[in-house]
Amino acid sequence: MSTGLMYHVVASTQKSWDYATTLFMIHIVASSAVSGSFPTNWIWWVTITLATFTLSSLGEIINYRREMQDIVMDL
Repeated sequence: MSTGLMYHVVASTQKSWDYATTLFMIHIVASSAVSGSFPTNWIWWVTITLATFTLSSLGEIINYRREMQDIVMDL
Protein backbone atom coordinates (compact mmCIF):
# COMPACT_ATOMS: atom_id res chain seq x y z
CA MET A 1 0.00 0.00 0.00
CA SER A 2 2.73 2.47 0.92
CA THR A 3 4.60 1.76 -2.29
CA GLY A 4 1.46 2.53 -4.28
CA LEU A 5 1.05 5.79 -2.39
CA MET A 6 4.65 6.60 -3.10
CA TYR A 7 4.08 6.00 -6.81
CA HIS A 8 0.99 8.20 -7.02
CA VAL A 9 1.65 10.87 -4.39
CA VAL A 10 5.41 11.31 -4.21
CA ALA A 11 6.15 10.47 -7.87
CA SER A 12 9.82 11.37 -7.53
CA THR A 13 12.90 9.21 -7.05
CA GLN A 14 14.62 11.92 -5.06
CA LYS A 15 11.77 12.22 -2.56
CA SER A 16 11.26 8.51 -1.86
CA TRP A 17 13.77 8.46 1.02
CA ASP A 18 12.06 11.51 2.54
CA TYR A 19 8.67 9.80 2.34
CA ALA A 20 9.99 6.55 3.86
CA THR A 21 11.78 8.27 6.75
CA THR A 22 8.75 10.47 7.44
CA LEU A 23 6.58 7.36 7.73
CA PHE A 24 9.27 5.88 9.99
CA MET A 25 9.11 8.87 12.33
CA ILE A 26 5.30 8.89 12.34
CA HIS A 27 5.35 5.18 13.18
CA ILE A 28 7.70 5.77 16.13
CA VAL A 29 5.49 8.56 17.49
CA ALA A 30 2.30 6.54 17.01
CA SER A 31 3.81 3.43 18.62
CA SER A 32 5.04 5.47 21.57
CA ALA A 33 1.64 7.11 22.01
CA VAL A 34 -0.27 3.83 21.88
CA SER A 35 2.05 1.85 24.15
CA GLY A 36 2.82 4.72 26.51
CA SER A 37 6.58 4.18 26.28
CA PHE A 38 9.40 4.44 23.78
CA PRO A 39 10.01 1.18 21.85
CA THR A 40 13.05 -0.61 23.28
CA ASN A 41 12.64 -4.08 21.79
CA TRP A 42 15.48 -4.79 19.37
CA ILE A 43 13.23 -6.93 17.14
CA TRP A 44 10.90 -3.95 16.65
CA TRP A 45 13.84 -1.74 15.66
CA VAL A 46 15.25 -4.30 13.21
CA THR A 47 11.82 -4.81 11.65
CA ILE A 48 11.03 -1.10 11.27
CA THR A 49 14.52 -0.37 9.92
CA LEU A 50 14.29 -3.13 7.32
CA ALA A 51 10.75 -2.06 6.38
CA THR A 52 11.89 1.55 5.93
CA PHE A 53 14.84 0.49 3.80
CA THR A 54 12.62 -1.80 1.70
CA LEU A 55 9.99 0.91 1.20
CA SER A 56 12.54 3.51 0.17
CA SER A 57 14.31 1.09 -2.20
CA LEU A 58 11.07 -0.04 -3.85
CA GLY A 59 9.95 3.58 -4.09
CA GLU A 60 13.16 4.54 -5.85
CA ILE A 61 12.82 1.65 -8.29
CA ILE A 62 9.18 2.27 -9.25
CA ASN A 63 9.62 6.03 -9.51
CA TYR A 64 12.84 5.62 -11.49
CA ARG A 65 11.01 3.40 -13.99
CA ARG A 66 8.26 6.04 -14.24
CA GLU A 67 10.77 8.85 -14.84
CA MET A 68 12.61 6.87 -17.52
CA GLN A 69 9.56 6.19 -19.70
CA ASP A 70 9.60 7.56 -23.22
CA ILE A 71 7.89 10.89 -23.74
CA VAL A 72 5.28 10.63 -26.48
CA MET A 73 5.00 13.69 -28.70
CA ASP A 74 2.24 14.27 -31.25
CA LEU A 75 3.56 16.00 -34.33
